[in-house]
Amino acid sequence: MTALVPAETREILVLRREAGYLRLHIPPLLYVAALATRLEKALLALKGVRRVVVDRTRARLSVFYDPWLTDDRPALLEVDRQATPQVPKMEILPFRDALAEQEKARRERLFGKVVQAAYLLALVWIHLWVIRSWLRAPLRYWWGWGLLGFGVWTHRRQIRAIPQLST
Repeated sequence: MTALVPAETREILVLRREAGYLRLHIPPLLYVAALATRLEKALLALKGVRRVVVDRTRARLSVFYDPWLTDDRPALLEVDRQATPQVPKMEILPFRDALAEQEKARRERLFGKVVQAAYLLALVWIHLWVIRSWLRAPLRYWWGWGLLGFGVWTHRRQIRAIPQLST
């Protein structure tokens, strides 16, 4: 039998709360696509709310509002009205699968960052080694400069190939 997901991982959490900004973790966003558009429309209809950003992959909702016109209480009440009824209805298996997919994506991002850091470290080490060797015998280590140039060229090409996400 599968283990149940703890109730506290299915709660709506306030992640960040500042004047003019509110970020929430809303688990039903992971599997209820219609909830994202409903929440966005309802929050944008509130007085003083300027922008709403819904990130379904992380189950996060960011609300930007004018602190002179309103505070975060109407937004919290609207989220409570829209999303809270969905929390008890959450089926354990789809939610657990969504959490596992989220964790896998985090691991892949971390692995990509580790690989990129190792590549950059190797470039720096080669660069320092080439400079030290070049100072001793500049013509003898001509191939090191070529290797360094090729490494920088491939790195830049690799970075440009990554699709840039707009925020």
